[in-house]
Amino acid sequence: MDITTGDGNTVVGYESGKTINTGSYNTAIGANNMLSLNSGNNNTSIGYNAGSTNQTGSGNIFVGYEAGPSSGNVSNKLYVANSKDDTPLIYGDFSNNTLTINDNL
Repeated sequence: MDITTGDGNTVVGYESGKTINTGSYNTAIGANNMLSLNSGNNNTSIGYNAGSTNQTGSGNIFVGYEAGPSSGNVSNKLYVANSKDDTPLIYGDFSNNTLTINDNL
């Protein structure tokens, strides 16, 4: 990791959080977790490659193999999936207090 001013990060797994620079209070468990994260804060990712495309987003929870959107930065989202898919099994938006389960709830 290349942390310069980030604080309180917990990273376990090969290459996880390796680009965190100023991000704080992130938790990454599993190989390649938060692989691109630079300045995002308060993110949690569990599972191989979870949250790997998020660079600056904050307040996210990614659970499962490759959970998280396939591109771009997101904030205040919940992704539970076992593949990199923009429509995961469980999706939540903490900002809007919405929850979607398999696009049917």
